[in-house]
Amino acid sequence: MNYADRYGCRIDVWTTETVSGAKAYTERELGALVNRMGVGDTLLVVELSRLGRSLMEVMSILHRLMERQMKVISVTEGLELGDTIKALR
Repeated sequence: MNYADRYGCRIDVWTTETVSGAKAYTERELGALVNRMGVGDTLLVVELSRLGRSLMEVMSILHRLMERQMKVISVTEGLELGDTIKALR
């Protein structure tokens, strides 16, 4: 929430994952959230590792979001991922 406040981001949906990361993202809150998102939307995450259990799963999720012209902001890594990779710091 601090990041959103600091940079004036409007949060439309706030979700907290309660299911084990061992489950596929499509079976978690993340899957439902990604399905609700549209072109130009941004997914704000604390860190990229929260997206999945393995690098391949994280990359797969990022690929799906990029294909749908969405952005991901990762606060811990200080990155904005979209059609480019931009450092936020």
